[in-house]
Amino acid sequence: MSFSETAMKECFYLSNISPQLPGFNRGIWKSLEELVREWAIEYNQLYVVTGPVLKYISGTIGEDKVSVPKYFYKVLLKYDNKNFTALAFLIPNEKCNNSLQNYLVTIDSVEHITGIDFFPSLPDSIENRIESKVEAGNWDFSKTSITVNQKKTDKFDYDKPANEKYKGYQVFIGQKGGKYYINDKGNKVYLKGK
Repeated sequence: MSFSETAMKECFYLSNISPQLPGFNRGIWKSLEELVREWAIEYNQLYVVTGPVLKYISGTIGEDKVSVPKYFYKVLLKYDNKNFTALAFLIPNEKCNNSLQNYLVTIDSVEHITGIDFFPSLPDSIENRIESKVEAGNWDFSKTSITVNQKKTDKFDYDKPANEKYKGYQVFIGQKGGKYYINDKGNKVYLKGK
């Protein structure tokens, strides 16, 4: 972040700070941040929204009982040659040894968990298309230090919201086809027989 003194100062605002466990911050999150910086240079226009999922906390720290988020998200929107593509990551605040692709989810699912509408100014036809599925094929993951097994033509269609609810919770379809919901503690609860 040495590109701007202003950017350096702004990154230390308290509004830009959220507790992360060391294994997460120095591991997969660092790899994702580095990859996104590469993409920002490589792609003409890249919009990045990052934050903690404040709905689910794993505890508190300090005298002021600062909440420690259980998950962090990063939502990306790329505009290239009049075409929009997007990705979303939802990663647990813990040491992770899986590839970044294991944490790809739909933007719709991050919106559901956070209550944030990330791209309300986009036309609905574009917003609905890019937020409802995971398409990683137009993104170059080769620059990440996390092991990746992906070809540019791969499409990932998992962790999308199912058209159903269970006990009031949004149901998601997992990578292997199983259905789950995220409970009030932020845990994935797989539905038996589904």
